[in-house]
Amino acid sequence: MKTSISPYLRTALLLGVGLNLGVGLDFSVGPNPDVGSSLAVGLSLSLGPSPASAQQTVELPARVPAQFMSYQGAGWLERPERVAEEMPDAMLAVMGLQDGDVVADIGAGSGFFTRRMATLVAPTGTAYAVDIQPEMLEILQGHAEEEGITGIVPVLSEFDDPKLPAGEIDWILLVDVYHEFGNHEAMLA
Repeated sequence: MKTSISPYLRTALLLGVGLNLGVGLDFSVGPNPDVGSSLAVGLSLSLGPSPASAQQTVELPARVPAQFMSYQGAGWLERPERVAEEMPDAMLAVMGLQDGDVVADIGAGSGFFTRRMATLVAPTGTAYAVDIQPEMLEILQGHAEEEGITGIVPVLSEFDDPKLPAGEIDWILLVDVYHEFGNHEAMLA
């Protein structure tokens, strides 16, 4: 039997506020608690432990994707210190990209990584720049033109479909974007 609790208490518990209420709560997340997807929280008063009969179940909402970064913040993606912070050349060297590879940068933004990948797979390779915002793709294309980089194919994706050609991609790069996916399986299929 599920017992309702007030919306204020539910909010406080979900925010991790430590309330000392003498109630045992079971926060089950996901359809299969057998795979370690539940979080048991026990709260007690100095009056003693909660009886088992006072157990309550609160079902958490489905995962909500993070807001994606607006094209209006694209300048931040090109900040000079980003090279030192993320070491893109060293990271891409580990991938071993070479001429002829077909790569995709999902959540390409301004093309910070896409442009570097396109240079590494040139002259015969292709770098797909996938983004959900047409404005980001325009910004990316502007940077590529300014830098004389070719071989980039802009792809306007959908929230649950990267719109990439099936079976043609050698490497997929995701940088600070996985948390923005609404449907991980569909985006990576």
